[in-house]
Amino acid sequence: MLFAEQNQEDFAQLNAGADGSCSAFVRSNVNPNSGFVTNYLNHYVELFLLFDMLPQFPEFADEIKAWKPMAYVDHVRQSGLKDVDIILEFYEKSDPARKAELNQAIAEADAKVASLVERMCAQLDHDRGIGLVDFCTEAKETGEHLVSRINCVIQADQK
Repeated sequence: MLFAEQNQEDFAQLNAGADGSCSAFVRSNVNPNSGFVTNYLNHYVELFLLFDMLPQFPEFADEIKAWKPMAYVDHVRQSGLKDVDIILEFYEKSDPARKAELNQAIAEADAKVASLVERMCAQLDHDRGIGLVDFCTEAKETGEHLVSRINCVIQADQK
């Protein structure tokens, strides 16, 4: 069941702009089908941009190594987004099965990222040439797949 259907009364109340201004829902950029925000994807997108640029900027390896997994709720709290309380309320009211699916996709992405970071370290120790370029291309493609998987959950795609 979609978030907006599951929580019609709460959704309507949270979505209402009391003073005629833009509604809390619209301001917070929460997906009406899931109750989640796409801003969480930035946690991964930024990392995979670093992988993509690594062959030209080897100093980015330190930033990649410093990357840490972050739960959805923690990311939202630290994101600097407006209406954090509303975003977190939408998340709390979202379908438990969809939350579990999101957390599973995040866990899979985090495990894959840990593996990529280990491989990057080994690659940097042995080869900074064509092998690194090939590895970074693979890492970028892997990142696109992982981000797409999480985005499908956030967008409540029924694929």
